[in-house]
Formats: sequence, C-alpha cells, structure tokens
Amino acid sequence: MGDWVLVIPVKRLSIAKSRLESFAGRHRAALALAFAADTLAAAAATRGVRGVAVVTDEPDIAELARAHGLLVVGDEPDAGLNPALVHGAAIALARWPGAMVAALSSDLPALRPAELALALGLAWAAFYLQSKPADETKTYGYHRASVLAAFINALTLVALSVWILYESVLRLRAPEPVNETIMMAVAGLGLVMNGSIMLALRAASQPTTGPWASSMA
Repeated sequence: MGDWVLVIPVKRLSIAKSRLESFAGRHRAALALAFAADTLAAAAATRGVRGVAVVTDEPDIAELARAHGLLVVGDEPDAGLNPALVHGAAIALARWPGAMVAALSSDLPALRPAELALALGLAWAAFYLQSKPADETKTYGYHRASVLAAFINALTLVALSVWILYESVLRLRAPEPVNETIMMAVAGLGLVMNGSIMLALRAASQPTTGPWASSMA
C-alpha cells in the first residue's frame, strides 16, 4: 500500500467549525475537538502510515496528538490551510525522508483505520500508475490515473448509497421480527457510549490549565 506520512492541519478550537455555531453553540469547540480526536486516533492506528504530523497551535489538540505518539508541528506560517500544509509537509519529509505525503482533513468523525487504509491504498495505486512512463500503447503516459481513482472513490460512495436504499426498501416492504434481546443490548450499549461521549465533550469544553498551555499559545 506504500509508505505514507500524513499531514493533518488543525485550527485553534476558538475559530474551528464556525459554520456549526448555530447548531453547536457553546459546544462548538468541544465538537471540533471530538472530530479531531476520531481523525487522529484513526491516523495513528492505520497500517502503512509511517508517521503523522499534526500542524496546530491549539494546546488541547497538541496534547491529544502527543498522547497518540504523533508529531506536533507549530503553525508557524499562521496564514491559512495551504501554508500550514506546505510547512507540515516540509517538516514531515525531513523527519521521514522518502515517504509519500498525504494531506488529511481533521474533521472526519467516526473515521476507522480500515477506511483510511483503503483510501490510501487507492491513492497509492493512482500514484504508482502515474509514475509509469509512456509506452507504445499509452503515448501520453498514465497521468490520468488520479482522475480514475477519484472516479472509483465517487462510484463506491454511490454504490453504498444505493445498497443502503435497497436494504431499507426491503425492510419497509417485509419488516423482519424484532429480536428484543439484541435490540435492548444495542440500545443499552448506545446509551452508555453516548453518555460517555457527552461527559468527554463536557470535560473538553473546560479551559486548558496544563503547565505547558501558555507555551503553545
């Protein structure tokens, strides 16, 4: 699948997810932190990833990244997304020379390592094909491989949506009997998980008072 280094830029929580202000209100920063937590955890556990560089000036994000053993890079350009990515990529390549670099959004809630590994595998295949030289049958080379990879990704999403719709229609037309034991077990587990997430978000919304907080400001 290749040897990857991921660069993940993360805004300061005070300005993150501003479009969710009307929905999340005062919990907006905690919601952004929860999104980043899922993303960083998945990145740290994904096979084929040699290293992860988290570009941020947010103390809570830096603490979370270090807890996963990730490299924290200060957002020295402090000039938006693209400069942060360029700066992070330069630091990452100096730390892990020879690796392929991929930019990853920090707001991917419920991201799983297997999903990220699949996306990186598809990107690696496109990168491999693009690097092949032109030949007698492919006189323009294989530079459109990235377009094909993006098309496959979009096609996969469409196929999954159609499958979910199909399964939903089947269950509406012929409802299956409910297994009360499984239903109550899943409901109870969901209640415990949602309660734990609520408490974690509540705790994360409190101001950071760690001894190193001022050094990251």
